[in-house]
Amino acid sequence: MNFNLGANSDVTIRNSRIGKDCDGQLAGHTTGLLYGIGMNSNVQLMATGNDLSYDGAEPWTPIAGVPTRRSVIANNQGVDNSSGPTYPSASTVTLNLVSPRYHLTGTTAVNTITPAWNGQPICLISDSGAISFGTSGNIAAAVSTSGAYGSVCGYYDATYSKWFLK
Repeated sequence: MNFNLGANSDVTIRNSRIGKDCDGQLAGHTTGLLYGIGMNSNVQLMATGNDLSYDGAEPWTPIAGVPTRRSVIANNQGVDNSSGPTYPSASTVTLNLVSPRYHLTGTTAVNTITPAWNGQPICLISDSGAISFGTSGNIAAAVSTSGAYGSVCGYYDATYSKWFLK
C-alpha cells in the first residue's frame, strides 16, 4: 500500500497521484500493491483531488477502510468515477470501502448503514428490485427504491447519528 494510516490519525492528502501504476516500492511492478490508502480505526481523512485510478489486471482498492469523524473524501479519480462496490441487502449493511455509490443485491429491508463520517454522501443502487429503508436503526425517515436500478441518495449527519436519505 502507498499510505498506511495508523489508528486515531488526522491526515490530509491533496492533489496527488497515488495510482498503482506509480508503484515505487516494487521497482515499477504493480504486483502485490493492493491499496492506495489503507486506514486503521478512527482515522479522520481529508482526501481531495487525488488520482487513485488504476485499470490494470491486478486487484486494486484506492481507499481501504472507512474514515470517521469529520472526514472529506471528494473529487478523487478512481473513487468518484467508479461504479462502486456491491453488498447484499440486509437489516444492517456494513460498507467497508469508500465510494459515493454502492450497489445492493437482494430486496431485504435495510435499517442500519455503518460505518459513517459526518457529512458522508451516499447513493444506494438496487440491482435486484425494490428495497425499503426503515427507521429502526440509524436511518432518519423511511424511503425505498423504485425497483431494480432504482436508487436512494443522501448524507450522514453526526449531530443526529442518522442517515438522511431521499
